[in-house]
Formats: sequence, structure tokens, C-alpha cells
Amino acid sequence: MDDEAPIFLHFSHKISPVLLCFSIVKIFGAKILEDLMFEMERMNSKLYMENCLIMQENEKLRRKAQLLNQENQALLSQLKQRLTMGDQNVNNAPNSLTDLNLATTANHGSSSRKP
Repeated sequence: MDDEAPIFLHFSHKISPVLLCFSIVKIFGAKILEDLMFEMERMNSKLYMENCLIMQENEKLRRKAQLLNQENQALLSQLKQRLTMGDQNVNNAPNSLTDLNLATTANHGSSSRKP
């Protein structure tokens, strides 16, 4: 059996599992059916284990995503508080990056010119 090429059956119409088993036994013998069932059970067990591992990894990722979401919410809250406090101090300091960029450009522009 190990030296033989794998045999693939193709049915053009749907066939019940019982009828398929009887057809395999009739055509190839009971040993082939037993081997097929053993291989299917082995593959099913392997897929089940892979599925369990994937579900465990998904749960880890779900927990990590929840923690990241909580951290993002806390950072957003802090940012909103700082912006609110910054709006109250508008007269004391520049309130936007544009204002800072203008001040920086003006300083660099005058120092980079050669007389």
C-alpha cells in the first residue's frame, strides 16, 4: 500500500457517506476503507489541535487589543485635558504648531543671511 500512488475518487453527483463506504469496500476492499478512515481521523485530530491553538492565540490577541484600547482612551483623555488647559493659557504662549513654525522660521531666516 505504501508504494502505491494515492487513489482519488471523483463523483459527479452528491453521494451519501454510507454509499461511499460501500462503494469503496466493493471496489478496493475493506482494508482500503479502514486505512482511509484511520487517515481521516488522524487529519481530523491534527486540525482540531491546530484550531485549539488558533483560538488560544486569538484570545491572547483579544486581551492585548483591549489593553491597547484602554491605554489609547487614557492617552486621549490626557490629551483633551492638556488641550483644554492650553486653551485657557492662550495669551501666554503660542497655541499651535503653526505659530511655533513661524517663530522658528523668522529666527533662522535672519541668522542664515550673509550681509
